[in-house]
Amino acid sequence: MTSKNLPKNLTEWENFLKNCIHDLKSDPVEISSLQSHTHLTESGILDSFDYLSLISQIEKKIGMDLDLSEADPMDFLTVAGLAKILMQQNSKNIHGI
Repeated sequence: MTSKNLPKNLTEWENFLKNCIHDLKSDPVEISSLQSHTHLTESGILDSFDYLSLISQIEKKIGMDLDLSEADPMDFLTVAGLAKILMQQNSKNIHGI
């Protein structure tokens, strides 16, 4: 993905993440049933190993390393939270922050 092809807003980032989660799972999650505020671990969609695989997959797809050191750990729990992190990271990357 080039920077021109990256999602532009929160909804696009959420859809990007839903597709990444779908691609990651051997028993793919039905995208239409994956809601933005669904708790990804409590719902059983992802476990701790899946999170690591998901982050690696995202980094490969968007072509940048994610710095998650300043991210709120609660944001890792939902698609909406992860989308917020990605949008912020992309903004920092674009603006060289």
